[in-house]
Amino acid sequence: MPQVDQGKHRGLTRAAIVGRAVKIGESEGLDAVSLRRLALEFGVTPMALYRHVKDKQDLINAMAELVMEGLDLTVGFRASMSWTDRVRRAMLNFRDQMDERPLALQLQIAYSGDNLSAFWRPIEDVLGILLSAGFKRREAAFLIRIVSNLLAGYLLLLR
Repeated sequence: MPQVDQGKHRGLTRAAIVGRAVKIGESEGLDAVSLRRLALEFGVTPMALYRHVKDKQDLINAMAELVMEGLDLTVGFRASMSWTDRVRRAMLNFRDQMDERPLALQLQIAYSGDNLSAFWRPIEDVLGILLSAGFKRREAAFLIRIVSNLLAGYLLLLR
């Protein structure tokens, strides 16, 4: 029976696979990310990856969650700012932070997972601004949808 070097694949973790997939996607585009490619880079068979990711969609979902992690629309907020200045600052923060995450919009579109905390956090930031400005919940939700669609369309157009 052949000896298997257990130490050879110690670096093969879900985090390592997802991190490498993001790096490939950022440098070569999302289409370049495949389980076969990742297996080749880690020096394992594609089946070895299935211990860490269920399938390509699971990988895409994990990449989206990683890329969206830490998105903070409240950077630079000051207590003296009006609600309109806060919304403007939040949108500029979103644009700037998305520029730092070249795959983020594509991954958001492709996302089908259920760990939405990374996606809801920015919306909750804007919702808090609008509610504190006196908008009713329904009005605030409507405004968020309009603003986020316009902003996402603008960012996609720029790319």
